[in-house]
Amino acid sequence: RDGHGGETALFYEPDSGRPDDARRVTFAELSAQVDRCAGALHAAGIGAGDRVGLYAPMQIPTVVALLATMKLGACCVPIFCGYGEAALRDRLASCEAKLLFACGTLLRRGQPTDTGAIARAAADQVPSLTRTVWTDTSDWTEFLASAPPVTGCAPTAAEDPCLILYTSGTTGRPK
Repeated sequence: RDGHGGETALFYEPDSGRPDDARRVTFAELSAQVDRCAGALHAAGIGAGDRVGLYAPMQIPTVVALLATMKLGACCVPIFCGYGEAALRDRLASCEAKLLFACGTLLRRGQPTDTGAIARAAADQVPSLTRTVWTDTSDWTEFLASAPPVTGCAPTAAEDPCLILYTSGTTGRPK
């Protein structure tokens, strides 16, 4: 909007360590993806005050999902994707998340982990969840294309929460 659309907003370096896998995303590209994701979230019934779980590593879709959730006035709940089923389930249930963004396979230090199996098992036990969107499959692309973009931000009050952060301890109490 202010003439910086072609500048780099995000620089992603994957765990693979291969320079060819790195990606730059401009402010214009990021804005378009966030608008599309916000439109898809809105079409999925997410609105102000709703909770959206985020069980994915730091990748481009993770940033897009976080910003799109906040754009709607919803509350993002980032959950460390190294957690197992019980920790994920407890956090999603305690905040009554309506939608979960999850990564099916986490590559960490070159080793794949089936985070999809963990996410599916946890999600099956959380009655408030209506959908899981897989950020590392074609499901992500299809989700972004599922509704018209939302370009405006929802009005929020200064004290409206935009994040729920949980401790990494055994109780998982929110902060």
